[in-house]
Amino acid sequence: SRVRMQGVTANYKQALTFLPHWARGVQVFGNLSSQRALGEATANFAGFIPRSASWGASLTRERVTVHLNWNHRSRARRGAVAAGNSIEPGTYQWGNTRRVTDLIVEYRLQKRVAVFANLRNLTHTYDELEIAGPGTPVVARLRQDVADFGSLWTMGVKGTF
Repeated sequence: SRVRMQGVTANYKQALTFLPHWARGVQVFGNLSSQRALGEATANFAGFIPRSASWGASLTRERVTVHLNWNHRSRARRGAVAAGNSIEPGTYQWGNTRRVTDLIVEYRLQKRVAVFANLRNLTHTYDELEIAGPGTPVVARLRQDVADFGSLWTMGVKGTF
């Protein structure tokens, strides 16, 4: 069977050259994606994320680079749950909406040596899973925090030779 994808993507990036001299080197960016799957096999299209967005700002100077980024993904169906006496047909596992913040900083000590910090998931956002069917009330949907990867902080010294 066939699946046809339909959607739209938009990207924007702008250097803010109109800012005062003390704010030189600032850029902003954003991108959005919205798509949908059409066709017979869409019932088995688990893991498909229909809407996502990322945006952020950066500052680049002679010795310092800072990036602050956000990534957002919409609610996505993960897989079917077997129907039973207390589980209605059309019940699925869902990954809830999630927004992650990342911070990347680099400071050049010398021309070829820098220290850096990559702080992924800075605000410690959880990956929430819910199981819901057509008649499940909203208050009964949150099931568990399934992916508590926490924040991943990587720091170090890097050299170019």
